Amino acid sequence: MLSINLSAGEMILGRWLYTGFVYEGQEYAPLDPDLVLYFDFYPEGLSTLQWSWNNTAAFCSRQALYTQTEDILEQWVVWVNPENSSRCQGDPDMKIGTRSQTKYFIKENHLYLELSLDGKPLYYKLTKQNFNGG
Repeated sequence: MLSINLSAGEMILGRWLYTGFVYEGQEYAPLDPDLVLYFDFYPEGLSTLQWSWNNTAAFCSRQALYTQTEDILEQWVVWVNPENSSRCQGDPDMKIGTRSQTKYFIKENHLYLELSLDGKPLYYKLTKQNFNGG
């Protein structure tokens, strides 16, 4: 039997689609069923974040440089799409120069990004997709 051990850096490469979240041990579907959000991670250290809403032309898109350790993903926004919807303006992820550090882990083809809600961890759950960009 073939065993492949991928480093965390190799495992994060590709496209990850937001499919729900986990809060206080309970898994939930996305609150907005029309939201389509995904991250793409490329081998050269570039990530893209894009979201849109079904049945609208509105979207938000940006690029960031990223580095990672075993459990921390750091991103630095270097480009924001000038065609972004006005709905994006208040989001720090859509501002050039924003730097973020996010705890993460990968388990069973899912990427979990740790955020906080009322001082408790909330995990965005993203599911690995087929990807032709990496």
